[in-house]
Amino acid sequence: MRISEIAIEVINRLVGEEELRRLAELGNEEEEKRETPLPENFPKEIENPVIGDVYGEDNGVFENTDYLILGSYTPMRSPGIITFYLDAITKYTGSLIRKIVKSGYTYSFELVATITFLVIKDVTLHESFHYYCDYKRSITSAKYDRDKEEALAVAHSYNMLGRHFLVFGYNRSLNNEFDRIQRHYRGNFDRVSRNSIRIGEYIKVFKEKHYKAFTLPGYRDWDKYINRNSYETDFYDYIKDLHLDKLLTNGVPVNDIRGELMIIGHKGTIIIAK
Repeated sequence: MRISEIAIEVINRLVGEEELRRLAELGNEEEEKRETPLPENFPKEIENPVIGDVYGEDNGVFENTDYLILGSYTPMRSPGIITFYLDAITKYTGSLIRKIVKSGYTYSFELVATITFLVIKDVTLHESFHYYCDYKRSITSAKYDRDKEEALAVAHSYNMLGRHFLVFGYNRSLNNEFDRIQRHYRGNFDRVSRNSIRIGEYIKVFKEKHYKAFTLPGYRDWDKYINRNSYETDFYDYIKDLHLDKLLTNGVPVNDIRGELMIIGHKGTIIIAK
């Protein structure tokens, strides 16, 4: 399943066909001259959301959690599986959009579609990091540390969402996914590709509000690993072994983890939504 298909499904849950038509009509007006209320059936705001994911089989886990599970990664038996949970993602994305509108941004299709894409992108990056570590452990036999890996996964996503060109261009396949969303909605979304300044604003406010929701043990330590050298130190130390150290002393750039992650992404996994 494509990432764009998941984003489109969530967008359609947030705004139905009637609302899409209304937003398309309003899209031709000057944004400064209008205020567009959110539809009554839009998801309610969650005051202090707590989000997380699942590593391993998700059987029964939802019955024992009081936080929103947006995604999961099932380790490789061949291959690894990344799962998106549409109900939780829709509920959380709707709440996040309400918070962003409340902070002063105009409700529009452009805002809904872009924030939805960023949520899906964040889950993709997070679960892809688990996939990368799973692949690396199969080579190095490094130990799995749940809290450390969750913190690094959040930090990796935060780092990759750090600049506009990284969000939409760090991996051509993900860049293409965003293009597919634009093509799917055509007239509703045709301004986004031309308005990089607004996208930059959306990314900034998304990061400000989204990463506050990572308050669970492990996840909440993400800000310890976002410095410029972290991929060469903290990330590398987590998945290294003596063989990698030997290669490194011989000049082989085995600690180019950020580069490897950008190339590998989620290639080789099965992507499902439920």
